[in-house]
Amino acid sequence: MKHFKHEETVSLLNSIGENIFITNTDFDIVWINDYANELIEKLSEYIPVESKEDLIGKNMSVFYKNNGESQRRILTEGSFPYESKIILFDRYTASIVINPFIIRDQIEGYVLTWKDVTVYEKGLTVINDALDKSTILTYVNDKGEITYVNDKFCELSKYKKEDLIGKNFKYLHVEGYSDSFYQEINETIEKGESWRGELCQKAKVGSVYWVDKTIVPFMSGRKPYQFVAI
Repeated sequence: MKHFKHEETVSLLNSIGENIFITNTDFDIVWINDYANELIEKLSEYIPVESKEDLIGKNMSVFYKNNGESQRRILTEGSFPYESKIILFDRYTASIVINPFIIRDQIEGYVLTWKDVTVYEKGLTVINDALDKSTILTYVNDKGEITYVNDKFCELSKYKKEDLIGKNFKYLHVEGYSDSFYQEINETIEKGESWRGELCQKAKVGSVYWVDKTIVPFMSGRKPYQFVAI
């Protein structure tokens, strides 16, 4: 696939608000849509290109020289559409969706739809930092074992993180909660719904404290695989 000139397809891909690269089976770039110009301009600080035309013919490995082989496997493995993230120039995070470019039932190359998600991830880090400083957080896996507690939780409960990691979440609760109470919580979060209520928990020093707790399930298909208690 030396050239890519199908006019109707080009027009359609240029109208999509995503960065789209088309490569041959060796991942040499053969076409880039107009929307990607802004992304290329941002990345020009790290790669000597002024426009998308400067990238035509170059291999996708120019974006990830330090770990090209591992990223090359990411681009070729898995069923399609294949979704992944790659790190560009040890600075930008790109989210990529890869589909085969098929002509007459043969894979002639790949279509890479990708976006720079660095700004989003920086924003997420700021949000997480703010939550960590202002909110009591506990993460629990699908077996009920505590996998993470934040500093704010340790400050309140007087436990160290290593005291709690691996313990069942009920370890924190005072005695007296009935099986039906826990059953109500489980039935709610197993359905993918959040549970909210007041709970009495015990601190390491022997005192107790009350929290207004929201338990949010993280779902994989129809089953929760993790819970965060806020």
